Amino acid sequence: MHVLKLAKIGAIKVKWSRKHIPHPSSVRLIRTASGKYFVSLVVETQPAPLPKTGEAVGIDFGVARLATLSNGERISNPKYGAKWQRRLAFYQKRLARAKKGSKRREKVKRQVARIREKIANSRLDTLHKLSTDLVTRFDVICVEDLNLRGMAKNQSLARSLHDASIEAAIRMIEEKAERYGKTVVKIDRWFPSSKTCSDCGHIAEKLPLNVREWTCPECGTTHDRDANAAVNILAAGHAVTAHGDGVRAVRSTERKANCLRSANRQGLNRA
Repeated sequence: MHVLKLAKIGAIKVKWSRKHIPHPSSVRLIRTASGKYFVSLVVETQPAPLPKTGEAVGIDFGVARLATLSNGERISNPKYGAKWQRRLAFYQKRLARAKKGSKRREKVKRQVARIREKIANSRLDTLHKLSTDLVTRFDVICVEDLNLRGMAKNQSLARSLHDASIEAAIRMIEEKAERYGKTVVKIDRWFPSSKTCSDCGHIAEKLPLNVREWTCPECGTTHDRDANAAVNILAAGHAVTAHGDGVRAVRSTERKANCLRSANRQGLNRA
C-alpha cells in the first residue's frame, strides 16, 4: 500500500496497478456504481514499437467462437453475459420489487452493479489479452469491416453479439497496432470470405449460417466455415496491401475469384 495526498481530501491509501508511474498532469477520484473507488492519473508516455516478426494473420470473428485465425488457432467465446445472466436476473427482480428510497433497494442496486461490473471487467480482460497477443505476434492483421450495428438489429443475434464484444475487440487491435507500429488491414464487408473455397477460389451460391462445414463442389475440399473465412481474409488482405493502402476488395464475383486464385498460387493463403 502507498499513500496519495489530494487537495481538500488529504492522504489516502492507494494500491497502484503499476510499479513506475510518471508525474501526473491531473488526478481524478472515481466512485463506481458498485461503491468502489479508483484514482485516474493522466501521464505522458512514449510506447516503444514492438519488434517486427514478419508474420501476418487473417481473423474471422464470430459468436460461437470469438475468433478463428488463419493459422488454425481458435479463440473460444467465454460468454460472460450468458454465464451471469440468471444471477443478474435474480437481483434485477429483487430490485424491481424493492421500495424506492429504501436501504434495501440501495443494497440490491449495488449488488446488480457489482455483477455488471464483473461481466464488463471479465470481457475487457479477455479482449485486452487477445489484442495484445495478436499485436505482439503479427505485423499485419487482416479483419473484415463488419456491419455490426446492422447485425445487431437481428433480435436472435443481438444479445450474443453484445456478449462477444467484437466491435470492442477490433477497436483494441487497431489502437494497439497504431501504438506499437503494426498494421491492420480491413477487408470489404461484401467480400464472400465464408462462401469462397480457399483452395480453388470457387464461390458457393448459398451458405446458411447454420452450416459450419461445407465441401467445395469443384475441388472436393472440406472446409470449416470460420477457418476457411480466416484464410480468405488473409489472402484478400495481401491483395489489398499489394494494390495500396485503403484499396477496398473488388465486388465483382469473377474478379474476387481470380484474385484469390492468384493469391493461392503464390502461397499467400498459407502464410
